[in-house]
Amino acid sequence: MKNRSLFFLLFANIQLSCMELSHRSEVLDLSNKNITCIEDCRQFIDDGPVLQIDLSKNKITNFDIKKLLELMPNLQTFIFSHNQITELRTSMLTDLPEDSFLDLSNNPIAKVSTEFMSLLSRLQDKRVFISLYGTRLSPKTLKALKKVLESPSKRNYLIAASLMVAGGVLGTGSTATIAISDWNRDGYHMGAESLAFGVGVLGLLVSMGLCSAKAIYSCCTHDENQSRLYWYREV
Repeated sequence: MKNRSLFFLLFANIQLSCMELSHRSEVLDLSNKNITCIEDCRQFIDDGPVLQIDLSKNKITNFDIKKLLELMPNLQTFIFSHNQITELRTSMLTDLPEDSFLDLSNNPIAKVSTEFMSLLSRLQDKRVFISLYGTRLSPKTLKALKKVLESPSKRNYLIAASLMVAGGVLGTGSTATIAISDWNRDGYHMGAESLAFGVGVLGLLVSMGLCSAKAIYSCCTHDENQSRLYWYREV
């Protein structure tokens, strides 16, 4: 009985150790280590699949997400809060994966590079969450960044509706034209020829509808996949 109890205790300790090692491998805490660049992270990386890296409270002025992913390809959470970053640059977004979180809060960020906005717009429907709380960016700039990242789905609805309306107008106009021209030439054959043309127009409308389906699908899934930018504390 005593040996059995010792066995269960040993087994429990092994399980706890495995869970602890697993947790350590998924979260890499490199805060407060005087790190200045991504290359400084190499010495701390092990063989485990790191999902979250905490580089807060260091001396980082700029970073490259792409290089960081080359070192740890499974990363989804990037914490760079409380560093010395002064400008938002494209290297901070390049290859940023879907369903990821980028924390840039409490940095003295006061500028945004020209290309940053353009690259930010490509992340609209990738469920990317970016925190810019506590920066030096003006409310106007922050609102502009938020608008770019959280582009409203109404735009896609308007595009889809426009395509459908254009297809309908084109089909109706074409049907009316063939009917009128046929009546002037041979009224007896107007019904059959119009029916044949109507089938063709129906195919055209279906094709137009399929062309707009991608935009409609994007509208329906936008809220689910929408990226978010946070620059104030929500109460």
